[in-house]
Amino acid sequence: MQTLLETLPTLSDEDLATLETAIAAERERRNAAERPPDAVVVTIDTGHVDQAIIGYEHHRRGSNWIATVTHDPASPGGLARTFWAKGSGSYRAIPETVAEGDIIEVAHDYTSGGGNRSRNRDYYRLWAVTSAEVILVATTKP
Repeated sequence: MQTLLETLPTLSDEDLATLETAIAAERERRNAAERPPDAVVVTIDTGHVDQAIIGYEHHRRGSNWIATVTHDPASPGGLARTFWAKGSGSYRAIPETVAEGDIIEVAHDYTSGGGNRSRNRDYYRLWAVTSAEVILVATTKP
């Protein structure tokens, strides 16, 4: 009996395309089964993610950003931050240095007309980073 690898040269282009689709579907099924049930999946659009999916203040007095953070007692709030570049609207560019296991801080603040600031911070661990999506799991401040 031949193995799958031995039969590949005999398959037609149509058969190969069908096989590729089946392999991609099986990979997605396995990845979905492994990820935590509370994971947030954010699609990557030309190197950017839409912050509005995970936390965004839409008001004109809103202040929004995403940063990769690490514990640092000498920095403001006890965190060293590497800010993600701003894209158009609510999009943020994913830095090339970002890796699975990193913790990100998502800020979506609101400042009232009287100057009172409501600071809203959410923290996520990067569960997985692929070319198509980022999978986040809620966590606590490092």
